[in-house]
Amino acid sequence: MKRVNGCVYCHWSDVENIPADLLESGRTVLRDHGHTTDWNYVKWNEKTNTLTFAWCEGWVDRNEPIVRCQVMIRGDDVSIRSYTGDNPPIIHGKHMMIGPLYRGFSRRKAKQRWESYQGAEWLDKRRMGFLKWWEENAVPRIGR
Repeated sequence: MKRVNGCVYCHWSDVENIPADLLESGRTVLRDHGHTTDWNYVKWNEKTNTLTFAWCEGWVDRNEPIVRCQVMIRGDDVSIRSYTGDNPPIIHGKHMMIGPLYRGFSRRKAKQRWESYQGAEWLDKRRMGFLKWWEENAVPRIGR
């Protein structure tokens, strides 16, 4: 489980930190709106009790997976965002979203990469969550 600014992020295989009734309600809404349930992670905003389900490109093989679709559910309100352009959001710290039994990628390697840029002077936290800035500014510096 990853916790950032009052939000909990969990891979689909490790959702015990999200209230079961809320999660099941969210899954039902996904099905009712024709969305598959093969999402990669869910974000629970504890303050607003909002769930956001996300589908990523490269969850297993990319260091920072690319978010391609998000479905946000707040009560009866459902909003859908698809990202098809050249600057979609990306995910950092995916190793924190998985449980101990997850075998899709190396938790150790993912954690090492994440730790390698924490506190770096060049890191722009306002823009690091988007592919274009990340590939142009961070990737060349990581591991140096």
